[in-house]
Amino acid sequence: MFRRTYFVLLFLLSSLLTIVFFSFFLGFCGGTLAEMEARWVFGFFFIVFFYFSFLVLIVQDSFQCF
Repeated sequence: MFRRTYFVLLFLLSSLLTIVFFSFFLGFCGGTLAEMEARWVFGFFFIVFFYFSFLVLIVQDSFQCF
């Protein structure tokens, strides 16, 4: 039970870091269109990587409890 709580807290922390990441990078919207697209693509893969990795950890931990 403690491990599941730990993973949920890490998931929430990654969500907070994602919000901070986007607010930081979207605050600097200047530059060319290619630079803005690069920030969006990097942010998208950042979100997908963290959410997918924590989702896998939570599912794996829940299967170990059975």
